[in-house]
Amino acid sequence: MGKIDKSMALLSEAEQLIPGDQRSWAAELEFVHADCRVLTDSAGALTHYTKAAQLAQGRDAFTEANALLGVGYVLLNDRHYDEAIDSLSRAFSLTDYPSIKQKALGNLGYCYAQLGDYKRAIDYSMQAATIAAETGNSDQKKWLLDLGLAYAALPGDYPGQAELQYRAALALATRLKDEDTAGKCLHNLAQLALADHDLDKAEQYWKQEVAIAQTTSSNTDSSFDEAEIAFARKDFARAEQLFKSIPTNPKTSAVRRSSAQEHLGAVYWAENKAPEADQMFRQGIRTAEKAMAEFRPEHRVSFLDQEQFFEGYIRFLVAQGKTAQALQLAEHARLLAKVAGVTDEAKVHFDITAIQSRLKKNKQTILDYQLTNDESFLWVITPSQFKVFTLPAHRELYTQIAAYNREIQDRNTENSAAGKKLYTTLIQPAEKLIPKGSRVTIIPSKILYGINFETLVVPGDVPHYWIEDVEVQVANSIARVESSGSRKPKPVKELLLIGAPVEVNKDFPVLRNAANEMRRLEKRFPGNGSKSISSQAATPNGYLSSHPEEYRFIHFVTHGTASETVPMESAIILSSDAGSAYKLYARDIVKVPLHADLVTISACYGAGTRWYQSEGIVGLSWAFLRAGAHQVVAGLWEVDDATTPELMDNFYAELQKGKTAAEALRTAKLKMVYSKTLYANPFYWASLQLYTGQ
Repeated sequence: MGKIDKSMALLSEAEQLIPGDQRSWAAELEFVHADCRVLTDSAGALTHYTKAAQLAQGRDAFTEANALLGVGYVLLNDRHYDEAIDSLSRAFSLTDYPSIKQKALGNLGYCYAQLGDYKRAIDYSMQAATIAAETGNSDQKKWLLDLGLAYAALPGDYPGQAELQYRAALALATRLKDEDTAGKCLHNLAQLALADHDLDKAEQYWKQEVAIAQTTSSNTDSSFDEAEIAFARKDFARAEQLFKSIPTNPKTSAVRRSSAQEHLGAVYWAENKAPEADQMFRQGIRTAEKAMAEFRPEHRVSFLDQEQFFEGYIRFLVAQGKTAQALQLAEHARLLAKVAGVTDEAKVHFDITAIQSRLKKNKQTILDYQLTNDESFLWVITPSQFKVFTLPAHRELYTQIAAYNREIQDRNTENSAAGKKLYTTLIQPAEKLIPKGSRVTIIPSKILYGINFETLVVPGDVPHYWIEDVEVQVANSIARVESSGSRKPKPVKELLLIGAPVEVNKDFPVLRNAANEMRRLEKRFPGNGSKSISSQAATPNGYLSSHPEEYRFIHFVTHGTASETVPMESAIILSSDAGSAYKLYARDIVKVPLHADLVTISACYGAGTRWYQSEGIVGLSWAFLRAGAHQVVAGLWEVDDATTPELMDNFYAELQKGKTAAEALRTAKLKMVYSKTLYANPFYWASLQLYTGQ
């Protein structure tokens, strides 16, 4: 009823009536206290839910599970998805109550979708929907809607599955007279049809959407769908009218307002009104930037993923022949997603001639990619040339990369047709600008973060991996490449080695060869200038309290997890601290200033078959780079840790000869490539990549 003061007074009165030894009653009171605060004071609610779970532990499984559900819900809403997963998983395992299990599973599905692990999200959302259907719970429509969104995020045949789930959710919402959910389903169905270029089907869904849009929040959805249909049918006058009206609707979110302005720019472009298009594209970007100024940096990636605010303008600028300006805008978008305070396009400026002058000093070449839903671009900057090439759209590249990554995981890459096709698509257009022996810096985009360019197969009389021709490192932006030449004074101490933790749960089993890897590195760095932390002592606090800023090299030997859409939720898995914390999160890493030349995360990527297709463990590498590390070596996928000790030993041996990290890592990998053993396969040597940034 909104009578908060009365509610708090009653809870205080109840607290006085509970005997001191009745922890179960006290737990229930804390749970109700949390429920009363959850909509108005999330931090307070989290405190009460946590206390309720502690009081109920071992005494009242139902209240403990419900409290853990509450903890997970608050963390989920605060976008701490990885922590929410831990709490929700505990809630699920505590009780057999169907209502608790389906809510835990449903929210787990949502969390995994937000982390980019869509296949796991599908599994959990499907289980939640099944339990809800069996128990007659109305939340079934919510889980079906989430299931559809997860399917829609994947390529191939998955959009067809998304349509089936949306239609099932629509039928249930219609039966329950839930017009808001029905409107969301119809909007999503219309968007699927538009993506498939089925304008008749899109129009059918839109007409149904209009019928209920007057009484729901989906009103802006229906207007947007109508505008997109008009644009696809080349009815530019109608599309212009609709896209202009959407930002004036008080229900329109900042995301939708910016998207409408970007689409209006596309309408003007189609009508050959270049000045008007340029102005409207800029306005859409300003709208997005204004909204993003209120977000914490770690939340900006997921915000940008909702709509592609910059893609239309980048395509427009390239079409107008303004290739340097287009590249500058792409760079601006990257920094805006990751760096606080970048909200003015003028602040992201670089001089191509000046960049080329610096590249000439060390035979370096930059390949800067930008993927969009309609077409993609590759900017090539060499010491003497600057060119842009047009590549296939994001979806087509996604399919090619997925096929090649499957071959790598299946150890089936010898003379790979998929590897050759990717080389032909991604490298061959610029091949003449990249002589053998070049030092190449790759700036990926989207799904391109999910491949190691070194593994691409150069076609010809003697097919071979690209690593045999060039030296490769990865950067997040040109700004990072520009700053990588400025070296800080070397720290006094040599190596901080941390790893071989105890097993915290079955998701992160003990790495059998971790201790061997640590012993090898300890021998390379004897004396008081190095420190090794292992077993039970290898905890998050063990790292944070070890003064990592004093070390030249920092090396982790353990598991890692990654978040695609919220990079700050990526984590290194260690032993459990006293407070049960065993994840060293990227958001904690970035708070500890570093001066290290190199941080190495010699970790199995995730656990089991967990696989991310986008920025992935780049969240961890970015955190260490942002903290001040010069370069980072991090993994793309899970490998048999039997090969890692020798690879790392060879890597550090080359470093101690005075080679750069890029040279040393390439030399260590080539030893495996030329070994004529099982380990010549990229699966064993290509997971670890070098990221540069400071």
